[in-house]
Amino acid sequence: MIRSPIFITRRDFHESPYDFTDSSIKQIIEVLVDAFGAIGISIQSLKGKRIVIKPNLVRPGREYGPGVTTDPRVVAAVCAICRDGEADDVLVGDDPGWGLASKTAYTAWDCEEVINAYGGRFVPFDDPDRYVVHVSDNVFMRDISLPGVLRNADVFINIPKMKTHILTGVSLGIKNLHGLVCDDDRMIFHRDDVEMKLVDILSARPPDITVVDGIQALEGQAPLYGKLVPGMNTVIAGANPVATDAVATTVMGFDPQSITHLREASRRGLGSISVNEMKILGGSISDIKRGFRPAVLSSVAVYEGITVIEGGADSGIRSSLRHAVDRLEKEGFFDNGIPSTVLIGSFHCDSLPVIETPDVWLMGDRAGEIASYLPDAHRIHFIPGDPPHIFDFYHAYTTWLSEM
Repeated sequence: MIRSPIFITRRDFHESPYDFTDSSIKQIIEVLVDAFGAIGISIQSLKGKRIVIKPNLVRPGREYGPGVTTDPRVVAAVCAICRDGEADDVLVGDDPGWGLASKTAYTAWDCEEVINAYGGRFVPFDDPDRYVVHVSDNVFMRDISLPGVLRNADVFINIPKMKTHILTGVSLGIKNLHGLVCDDDRMIFHRDDVEMKLVDILSARPPDITVVDGIQALEGQAPLYGKLVPGMNTVIAGANPVATDAVATTVMGFDPQSITHLREASRRGLGSISVNEMKILGGSISDIKRGFRPAVLSSVAVYEGITVIEGGADSGIRSSLRHAVDRLEKEGFFDNGIPSTVLIGSFHCDSLPVIETPDVWLMGDRAGEIASYLPDAHRIHFIPGDPPHIFDFYHAYTTWLSEM
């Protein structure tokens, strides 16, 4: 089992991800120089190397808030360290997926100028140039298509955001690797099997350094609609991605053993999740640890105005719906006074649930199988997919309201 030192610290980071000066970035550079040294990464060892940096750009923009995407100051600081170490090339990219192009996301992140100024340059992870890594003992994904930019990368630096996640419990370094696979591979194995899939991706290209950005962190209905944890101001770094995620998970107040992809990564020998046996440097977990509010996966009895009935529903369909209803509530769409019922999962046609609203949404292929068994009095709306895309219900519901 692989064990490695992990650096953690909490500082009074000034300024914000949206409005900052060079002073703020220099403060983070100082922290990361200490972090790299503590985990055994020499700045001089970066000389002449081709560096690839992956932030989390899932949905950048002020409408989502600063806790959703990686803080650009952290990325700029890592770029500066690589530049000062005389790296040959420093590339920054991601593929947010869900129909959002890499370049569009990078532009919305609004940080190209500062990244360039600190020695980095953008590269799109959704570029058609890709290569395939074969991992024979993976569970689901044995041939994994990765961005071509990683093909000749000497050092791969992963910079996830510290967040809870309604499907995987936490969104840290391993979850951030989902941005390495293209959209066509995103929805495959994005149900109860997503956590095995994440470890498959990790096996194909583990990062050499993981820097967890917890300067702003999200709890609750993250990765997109959570709430900021006040005063988190934390940075965690490590060379082993599994151990780093285990420490970050513990800092968030969760047991690493409760996170399926961490248990699976440990089972495969990719890293230790036994935090008590790790060498923690920079600060103590007990001083930094917080109790993050976990995300709730189910949409049953959550928001007035919409009744959700779950049949035999797996986590993929439940996650897709919860993402959608959280967004609809945030944007005020349930204030219209028009009640609806949503059914997800499989149902026994001889024992259907009682539905009290005229409009019924059958979300997912399995729920769609009962359409012909429902009374004619109901207006049926069908969202196909196994599972549907997380924005499918949102778009269908808002379109329906606009046409009424």
